[in-house]
Formats: sequence, C-alpha cells, structure tokens
Amino acid sequence: MKRVRTALAEPELRARIPLAVHRAAEGDFGVWSSLVSPKNDVVEATLDKLAQATVSDPTFTFLASVCRDEYFWKDDPGRRHPAKRELAPSIAAAARFDQTIDWAQYCTAMGFTRSTPESVAIAIGAMPALMLVGQLDLITPKTWSDHAMQFLRNVRTIEFPNTGHSVLRKRSDCAGNLVGRFFDDPDGPLDTKCVDDLPRTRWALR
Repeated sequence: MKRVRTALAEPELRARIPLAVHRAAEGDFGVWSSLVSPKNDVVEATLDKLAQATVSDPTFTFLASVCRDEYFWKDDPGRRHPAKRELAPSIAAAARFDQTIDWAQYCTAMGFTRSTPESVAIAIGAMPALMLVGQLDLITPKTWSDHAMQFLRNVRTIEFPNTGHSVLRKRSDCAGNLVGRFFDDPDGPLDTKCVDDLPRTRWALR
C-alpha cells in the first residue's frame, strides 16, 4: 500500500499503477517492483537538508507542530478533510501521516499535548489570497484548500495537474510567475496558460 501511495504522487510512476496491478494478478511482479521513486540527486539533497534541520532543531518545531496541531486534532470533525468514499480504517489512518513515525507513541512520549482551539482556528479575512494546489498532493490535498476557502472572501485557487506536493519547487517557473503577478496586482487577472499546458497522465496499460 505504501508503494502505491508513493506512486500516486509521482507523475511518472502513477501512470504505471494499472499495468502493475494487471501484471501482478498474472503473477508478474516486475512492474510492481518498479513503483518506487527514481533516484534524484536534487531531491535527495533537499530531503537530507530537511532531515538535518529537523534533527538539529532544539525546539522540535516541525515535530511539535505535527503533534500539537495535526495529530491530536486528526479526529476533530471540523478539521477532517472529506473523503470521496469510505475507506478502510488502515488506509484512512495512513492517508495523512507518514507511518515511518509512530505519531501516537512519539507525541505522547515527548509530552506534546493538543494545541488550544484558538491556535488552530481559521481567521475570516478579505485580503486577496492565492492558493496553488497540486492535483496529486497527498500531504495537503485540495480538500484542505477547499475548506480554507470557506473563510476567505477574496481568494483564487489554481490547481496544477499532474503535480504533487510543493508546487513552487516542482513547477517553479510557472508558479513563480503567477505568484509574482499576483503580488504586483492582487486583484488583477492571471494568465494560467502555463498551468493549462502542463502534461496530463497517460496511463500505461501494456
């Protein structure tokens, strides 16, 4: 399941999932074994820096925020993003949190408690806002921005097809231009041609 979940967020890999399932049903697991993220020096270097920053952070900023603002609030009705259909408990439990960390045990052992309701409340605002959302984002999916839009009176959302988490990094040219134009004229029109021209998934079936 973790291999499929990872592949769903990778444009080059998700197209091979139907083929992998079909071949696996016939006893051929070659394609299934290929559903892993390819080595990427830039990505690996970035992940290494993030890991080092987390380890060297004496205030546990990242881990504390996950525990206090996410994990202990995960079952709160007002903060759960709606699923398209009912999911098995084992799948739902792993849908947001990386299971390489046992958050239940870690957060409790470190003494983190749930943050106060006031600190996670969403403020209502009329200031112009721009949301850039990756279609394949498994960490902060579009359902989260849809929820936030209920509290923002002047917001625009642009969904990037075939794009996972961290739109600004993965689609830097297109996203950067849109952000720049937005800051120059927050209420002006935005040319989204670069988004419309992004490639769609071409499913591999044989």
